[in-house]
Amino acid sequence: VNVSHLFLSNMEASMAMANLQNGVAERLSRTLTEASTAMANLHLPYWTPSALGGMAVGAFLVAVTQERLKNLVVRLLGESKNESILPSIQRPQILLFGDSITEQSFDGETCGFGACLQNWYKRQADVLNRGFSGYNSRWGLAVLKRLYPTGTQAENCPVLMTIKFGANDSSLADRRSAFQHVPLQEFSENIKKMVKHMRSIRSDIGIVLVTPPPVNEKEWALFVSKRFGAPLGPPDRTTEAAATYANSVRKLANELHVGLADLWEGSNAVSNEGDDLSDGLHFGKKANFKCWEKIRDAISTTYPQFIPEDGPHGESPMEMQFPYYADIAQGGIESLSKWKWKSRS
Repeated sequence: VNVSHLFLSNMEASMAMANLQNGVAERLSRTLTEASTAMANLHLPYWTPSALGGMAVGAFLVAVTQERLKNLVVRLLGESKNESILPSIQRPQILLFGDSITEQSFDGETCGFGACLQNWYKRQADVLNRGFSGYNSRWGLAVLKRLYPTGTQAENCPVLMTIKFGANDSSLADRRSAFQHVPLQEFSENIKKMVKHMRSIRSDIGIVLVTPPPVNEKEWALFVSKRFGAPLGPPDRTTEAAATYANSVRKLANELHVGLADLWEGSNAVSNEGDDLSDGLHFGKKANFKCWEKIRDAISTTYPQFIPEDGPHGESPMEMQFPYYADIAQGGIESLSKWKWKSRS
């Protein structure tokens, strides 16, 4: 019997650590390490009186340390031993998942759409950037399953996410970027699998699909030639190909009953002329703002429960974290220690 293994795999201690703030988790980790080291250093032979005594001592240490952990958790969180630990006050998470256009969505110089989204949720949620430059939907699906493996707890999954692939999938199969190309049918299946996978973890997750944008073929070809020192040749991406993949995304949004940010439609459509695009493919300031508007409108229409409050006493379901500052004057500083998410009460 390996007592230290039994201790380290103890489910109660693991669950306690998973629900604590960083400072608390660090102290618990030290306690676990010290206890584990002490038990591992017993070095007693198996099935002798001494070994049996060592096992009894180990079991005693486990029980004592578990109680110590409980008391430490209760003390650090300011709760009495007989009261349940408060739910986490961590903010809900919103995930931006996609290719390089998503990866650049917090860029300050181009006023990225991800930064705009975070500003919208500044007191309600944390927006996570999980964009991967050069990735197609095939690679993206594999990454998503690593980020959120089957069996992930719903509370560890974002409440809302965007999925934006297609700019690399639609690379022409007979040109320089053929290795990034994914056939249209497989692309559609990959997006479906992403949606299905995330819903299997969190059934009420909100999902917004974003279409790939049109391409300025000439500017993109010039950019690639300068960037990689390659001879100027025919473009490896075209607006015609991107349009086909964008149409697939539209159909998927309707079929899967999710939100859609269509970058091709409306008065604020992304243009492949002018200065919407920074290099013929990626977003400049104008395209980023248009994309932000599209995502905001898709959320507001399809998932109104995720519209953030716009004031101290707003009625929107996505509440602000912690009281409005003027309310603290009435409730006192105790109102901060007593604050809870209404949705988790």
